[in-house]
Amino acid sequence: YVIFNIVRDNSTNLGESGQVAIVKAANYVSWQYTALEPGHTYTVRAKSKNDKGKESGWSDFSESKGTKPAAPTMISDNCRRVKRTDGSIAAHLEWTAVSTATSYVIEYVTNESDFETTPEKIQEKPVEDARTSVEVIISDTGYDYYFRVRAYKVIDGKVHVSKWSKTKKAKVK
Repeated sequence: YVIFNIVRDNSTNLGESGQVAIVKAANYVSWQYTALEPGHTYTVRAKSKNDKGKESGWSDFSESKGTKPAAPTMISDNCRRVKRTDGSIAAHLEWTAVSTATSYVIEYVTNESDFETTPEKIQEKPVEDARTSVEVIISDTGYDYYFRVRAYKVIDGKVHVSKWSKTKKAKVK
């Protein structure tokens, strides 16, 4: 048998798997942990246990693997037109924070279907920190705009990206 131990963020011991049988014909063992949370890193170690109950010591921990952050739950209803001091028009957007996010990206279009069908019409506004509101300067007023946001987190040098939030329509006239 093999027993697995999983740890989140190099600090929280999530427990052990119990005894997992080895497929002897293939010299293979597999275990799946199904309670992973978005935006965290996980490491695993293993030890063996023979038929007489004698256990080996724990192996070294595996390389850490990260999970994507959760998607922002939705852009807030507080999406509004703002006239800036320089005379430009902007849309003020707010969204629910993703606790593990390190940055966000806003995308916006004037036709909601463009998100899926016409990617060259998508405009983008990066938010390079964990702020949960931003003003997007709109050069073409007089339209309804559709906005969506996604969260980013860098884990061990790899960028992990959430799914997109639901879109939010805002009149920018």
